Amino acid sequence: MKKRFLLIISFVVFGILFFSAPEVDASTEHLKIPHRFNTYESPSFLSKKVSSFGPQTVTVYEKKDDYWYLIKTKFGKKWTYYNPNLKDRKIKTRFIGYEKPSFESNRVTGFKPTTVKVIGKYSKHWYLIESTNHGNVWVYHDPNWKITKKDRFYTFNSASFNDEMVSSFAPQTVNVIGKRGDHWYAIHTQNFGEVWMYHDPNWKKSFKNRFQTFAKPNFYSKRVTSFAPQTVKVVNRVGDWYQIKTSKFGKVWVYGKSNWTYKMKDRLTGYKSYSFNSKKVSSFAPQTVNVINRVGDWYEIKTGKFGNLWINPKEVDLKPDWAIPLNSKSYIITSKYGHRSSGFHHGIDLAQNGTVKVLAAADGTVSRSYFSDKGYGEVVFIRHSVGGKTYETVYAHMRSGSRKVSVGTKVRQGQVIGYMGSTGYSTGQHLHFEVHQPRWNGSKSYSINPEKFIDF
Repeated sequence: MKKRFLLIISFVVFGILFFSAPEVDASTEHLKIPHRFNTYESPSFLSKKVSSFGPQTVTVYEKKDDYWYLIKTKFGKKWTYYNPNLKDRKIKTRFIGYEKPSFESNRVTGFKPTTVKVIGKYSKHWYLIESTNHGNVWVYHDPNWKITKKDRFYTFNSASFNDEMVSSFAPQTVNVIGKRGDHWYAIHTQNFGEVWMYHDPNWKKSFKNRFQTFAKPNFYSKRVTSFAPQTVKVVNRVGDWYQIKTSKFGKVWVYGKSNWTYKMKDRLTGYKSYSFNSKKVSSFAPQTVNVINRVGDWYEIKTGKFGNLWINPKEVDLKPDWAIPLNSKSYIITSKYGHRSSGFHHGIDLAQNGTVKVLAAADGTVSRSYFSDKGYGEVVFIRHSVGGKTYETVYAHMRSGSRKVSVGTKVRQGQVIGYMGSTGYSTGQHLHFEVHQPRWNGSKSYSINPEKFIDF
């Protein structure tokens, strides 16, 4: 009985010792790593980076391939890479440090030419280097990586056409130090440091509508010509402007923004061409319109009923400064601006019976006030400055002796300058009203349709 009891006690104690014994580290291999090293979740530089450690001797549980080791860390078992056969690498140009061996990873910093300590390698030209100030970073180094630009090219602060344009360069072969996406390349320049350029030897853009071209990348530069819808070869881009090659006009610029719209704040007139002298087709209430072209301040828009028309937001800048040159709304228009059987009519005729005051259409200075025996009869000319431009208005066929202003008189809009009459070459009482820009001349070559400025 005593022996059986002792045997039972022995089994219990042995069981307790067996199940409560600590885990034994079966590894007997240790590895001394003489530089700062990274640890990863799996044996790949593309896996998640866990942490980095200073130089030390580590316990190894497993080895994979030639240089990946599963080691003991405070975060548990993690993988690290150590290759004692890697050699220092001399880089003769500025280069970029990345978080991972990928141009799309986060950029860490830029480096001046130097010799780097390589502690890892991925693919053909990616090197993990030890950096004093930034830890371990990846660099791409291919001393033969060059691109030849056959046309003058533009550079930017970053890999974006919307970033600040740094400078343009003559055609040349450049050393590449970095890349973003498929076609953005970082290069080092002597005067501007690191800059970015876009390079795609097969760069093309399709235009679905007829498009305008310019000498420079802005709407106020010289307009070169327009082209039918087509796909064109692109050599440069700045913002939404594309420089294209043409056989007849050389290199020109075209605006190529997608989904281009303009929000009209005022009612605007639609014209057949980008000129206030072109045919006025219709007017449009304030709305957002689709734009397909622009020349200066003119926008070409698509309309459902009238096809493509041109609008100019500055049209409204003129209208507040102009008024109907009569103190009555009972007049009728007897002749408009334009061609008629007797020749070209350079003004608009407003007719009404009775005593009708003639008013200055806008603030200005009287430039002429006299009786013309060559057609105008009693007439007054007023010079105006509107929107930074000079205009001259003419008020003709006024009643004999009714002129109330003389040369040099400064008048205000709506001020009475005379009365409607029928002097000069006139067959009935009316006001013949003209607008010229910048001034009236004998051939009236600067005349403008008054209806461009005044809603009669």
